[in-house]
Amino acid sequence: MQAIFEWDLLSIYFMKSGILKVKGGLSMNHNLTELEVEHLRSLIGGHGTVAKKLEAYAQSCTDPELKTIFERDAQAAKQAQQDLMSYLN
Repeated sequence: MQAIFEWDLLSIYFMKSGILKVKGGLSMNHNLTELEVEHLRSLIGGHGTVAKKLEAYAQSCTDPELKTIFERDAQAAKQAQQDLMSYLN
């Protein structure tokens, strides 16, 4: 299974000034520590995994009400993933 969140795409590293730099010249002033970035990366990947699983459950579900719940929750997990990604953009 391909990783939901590919760390290589971000190529994040820290400068001595404490400003987070992202490959491509983008910078941000969130002043995240290396540990915080690692935790954020883990949370983003976890939300992606949850979204994929909920989508799979929704597809295999025969109960329309339960299917709707799975689809709604999958969308919420995707939105949470995007919200967390905003800290890296």
